[in-house]
Amino acid sequence: MEQHIGRTIGSYRILEQIGVGGMATVYKAYQASLDRHVAVKILPAHLAADPNFFERFRREGRAVANLEHPHILPVYDFGQEGNLTFLVMRYVEAGTLSQLLGQPVGLPRIADLIAQIASALDHAHEAGIVHRDVKPSNVLMDRGDWVLLTDFGVARMMEGTQHLTATGVGIGTPAYMSPEQGMGKRADRRSDVYSLGVMLYEMLVGRVPFEAETPIAVLLKHIHDPLPLPRALNPDIPEAVERVVLKAMAKDPEDRFQTAGDLGKALEAASRLAPVSFRHAPQAGARPTAPSRRSAKAVRLAAILVAGVVLMTLGGVVIRSGLLGGGPVSPTLTPVPTLAPAPTRVPLAPIPPEAPKAVIGLVVPTGGINDYGFNALAWKGVQAAKAKLGVEGKYLEGEQQSEYARNIRQFMDDKVDLVITTVGWLFPADTGRAAIDNPERRFVIVEESFPDCLPGEQVGRDCGSEVELPNVLGLRFAIDEPAFLAGYLAAGVTKTGKVGTFGGLAIPNVTDFMDGYALGVELYNQKHGANVVVLGWDPYAREGLFAGNFDSADDGRELAESLMLQGADIILPVAGPIVGGGAAAAMMESGEAYLIGVDTDWALTAPAYADITLTSAQKMVDVAVFEAIKRVVEGSFSGGTYMATLANGGVGIAPFHRLDHQVPDWLKAELEEIRQSIISGVIQTKP
Repeated sequence: MEQHIGRTIGSYRILEQIGVGGMATVYKAYQASLDRHVAVKILPAHLAADPNFFERFRREGRAVANLEHPHILPVYDFGQEGNLTFLVMRYVEAGTLSQLLGQPVGLPRIADLIAQIASALDHAHEAGIVHRDVKPSNVLMDRGDWVLLTDFGVARMMEGTQHLTATGVGIGTPAYMSPEQGMGKRADRRSDVYSLGVMLYEMLVGRVPFEAETPIAVLLKHIHDPLPLPRALNPDIPEAVERVVLKAMAKDPEDRFQTAGDLGKALEAASRLAPVSFRHAPQAGARPTAPSRRSAKAVRLAAILVAGVVLMTLGGVVIRSGLLGGGPVSPTLTPVPTLAPAPTRVPLAPIPPEAPKAVIGLVVPTGGINDYGFNALAWKGVQAAKAKLGVEGKYLEGEQQSEYARNIRQFMDDKVDLVITTVGWLFPADTGRAAIDNPERRFVIVEESFPDCLPGEQVGRDCGSEVELPNVLGLRFAIDEPAFLAGYLAAGVTKTGKVGTFGGLAIPNVTDFMDGYALGVELYNQKHGANVVVLGWDPYAREGLFAGNFDSADDGRELAESLMLQGADIILPVAGPIVGGGAAAAMMESGEAYLIGVDTDWALTAPAYADITLTSAQKMVDVAVFEAIKRVVEGSFSGGTYMATLANGGVGIAPFHRLDHQVPDWLKAELEEIRQSIISGVIQTKP
């Protein structure tokens, strides 16, 4: 597949190969029209010769491209060029869940990961799409434990489309494939539930439940053999958790959880009964996870089979291409035997549902739930609370101001216990009105307390005031603290002795970043006898550079170019993703400066600029949201302000990612010392 590197397919220039599987090869590519990197998945060339395949692929591609969920890797485009069929997806620098396996994993973390995957599957199932190949290598681990389910490329529409094959097909990975898929029967959402159960089994036990010399032998075990009991291999697994696994992997789909979400909820409930000491690690007497020579041979054989076989059933017939030998082999048709399910089933006692500890409603403004910013981070906090605290979470999205109030009212009608609004300054009055009208409900407003009233507005109902509402908690962020660390870092890395910053508007949410940044540089100069200059902001005179807006990329570009002309080789734009993005584009084109992001980890949320992103001063919205929900569950919730700090993990600087080599070890050690001094109060981060 190396011949594709350097080639342009559609509007995507192929840069490098980043993955290969049985049905596709994945490349990193550049899309010039949007100035971004993407992942291009190219399917085997011989499939393009089958017009029926491309029609099916086109239908599936449209359906998958319409999936919008925070835990599904977005598909941007799909098409065919010459003999190549391809999908275009978001490019994410992330490992997979398979890389996590084989090391200790706490049960709460397992429950959290399963819950995220389950929510993605439920969303796809509601859209009529069955994944059909749920496995650890198709689960990306982005930003720590943020799950992105990928590779819907072999999924088929369950309803509402023309069936282009005679039956459902046995497409999938044998180790994770449901019995009905192995028998060539139609797969439905419960088939994905089974595969998710296999993943849960592997995370708990350290190995998949069925192993054999060939993929077909593995399928036969899934169909006929009783499931090796998880507690027989790892006695530390609680009985309640084992029951979840057994129900998820029942041979008969009718005996399984009927949705992935049901599995996730049952696991959350069972995990709360587990002892704190429980960890994922096979116990004495359990089979080792490292493959023997015999099993390694099976793995190699399985890889050859998966790479060379297209398992597509046409009326109960498997098409096999030649696998071994010196030349091409004509396809042969081999009937698939009718395989009866296991003769007996052990009925399982139903797992009683447990009422959620609280119902959480998230009101999401412009950008949607998957904005890779505050919205997505707030939802991550809700998801963590679902996994660890037993709450139920839901969200409503809106683009217009009128929709925000409507969505808050909808949650009032739904009797939610806590409403969270993610970008607080957009609708403080809407939140205030709802809080006064519904004193029994609780509200969290992210990045806002309440502003002063305007003339003619009614205190509390139309605007905020100095008087705190007892059922409204404002989440604020001591962003000067990580910005101080970023300034110290910039001073230690600069080659020109000049670093820069500018803001969108001269408001505290902006100038707090700039204050911390400038004072961090000041401390570096004192400790090292240096004379690094900060361009763009004087924290004592309160004077500096401002774009005057948050929505003009051209203004951001112009300010960054001005700072670079003055010699700044590290720049902190505190002006949001649009103005800041304009600055980042200018910096990347010039090759003369590194970027420090704000609010989120820009290396992840703006991956087009990952090559120049030194770090970011982050607001950990998910951590603060989780803390607010925890207070509701514990009964300690009250109005006022929650300040997220370095001490409570609510703010921080991002990893250095691709530029880690630019930061010497001595500087990393000093940054940690300074972080501890900020937490202890020895270092002040405001003028």
